[in-house]
Amino acid sequence: MSSPSSSRNGALTLRDHARPKFRARRVHVVPPSVLMLEPFVEAFSATFGVPMSNIKIANDEALDHTTIHDDHGGVQWMYLQDWQVGRGSVVLNLEGLEYDGWPIARLLERELASARLLTAARAVPDVELVLVRDAWTTAGARVAIHNRLIGGRVLLASEAGDDEWHRAVAAAYDCLSSARGRRGHAVQDIETDHGTLRRLVSPHLQIRMSIRKDIAVSFSGGAVNDFINSRPASKSIGLATQWLADWRSVLGPARDALQGLRAVMDEQAALHQ
Repeated sequence: MSSPSSSRNGALTLRDHARPKFRARRVHVVPPSVLMLEPFVEAFSATFGVPMSNIKIANDEALDHTTIHDDHGGVQWMYLQDWQVGRGSVVLNLEGLEYDGWPIARLLERELASARLLTAARAVPDVELVLVRDAWTTAGARVAIHNRLIGGRVLLASEAGDDEWHRAVAAAYDCLSSARGRRGHAVQDIETDHGTLRRLVSPHLQIRMSIRKDIAVSFSGGAVNDFINSRPASKSIGLATQWLADWRSVLGPARDALQGLRAVMDEQAALHQ
């Protein structure tokens, strides 16, 4: 892969005009057998109707997340475990990747014209709207940055104002290249532990429902705390299989609650309406 260089006007370019090949994320992919996650993958498969062979499990060290998702080229069903805050969520996930012509660009354009997704999300109790910028190296690896969260906060849909949402969507749209008709990565200043850098960026949308806060489930034996509040060590995940039946009972209601929003996201991101 060619390394980045600066043109005479200071713009970020690639040597020999090569274009980077971007992947959804560069992560350490964890084989299910290593962390004893097979029962959870089976539950995810059964709940969301996803073949086992399509399900991806990954630890994203830059974000301190573990995810189980369906690897769909567009809006995805995902289970996200945030180890930093100790919370698990069922998520509708749409990354800023090309797929079939940048579906996230189409969604953002339609949301700027008419906030249909916000309107639908307000009808679902305690749903969170999360817009972030992902920063990338030219080799396609995601970079940990401090200004990742667009608007500076996660928006509770029921409390998000029209103007605040519009500003967040517009800022997300700016993470796509104006020179390429918003069908490519933009270049922006990002804040890192090493200071301010110029990097390729793209927008990323998630609609989250916390499985512990929003859906009442009785967990037994303290196993859920070992799983939610600890790193994914084989011991904690093995112990967490004790509450697998409860985890199944959580996934189904969360899926049902988010199903209408999934339909809206799919329509807003569709190639043709």
